Amino acid sequence: MDVFLMIRRKKLTIFTDAKDTTTVLELKKMIEGGKENGEFEALDLTPYSSPPDLPDVMKSQETNGQEQMDQH
Repeated sequence: MDVFLMIRRKKLTIFTDAKDTTTVLELKKMIEGGKENGEFEALDLTPYSSPPDLPDVMKSQETNGQEQMDQH
């Protein structure tokens, strides 16, 4: 069966198709993440956004919930 993939790699979007029996190694070769010596690039994680800190109201509820769990 054919599988159609949309792969995001850094700022590049790759549309490709493969068979359902295609290995991960073959997919990595398709998107050319491999180096000449056979190793793969280092993983580069870029967070999309940082969540804000919890409001004080929610922090106190979280603490109260843990205290109640400890008592049981």
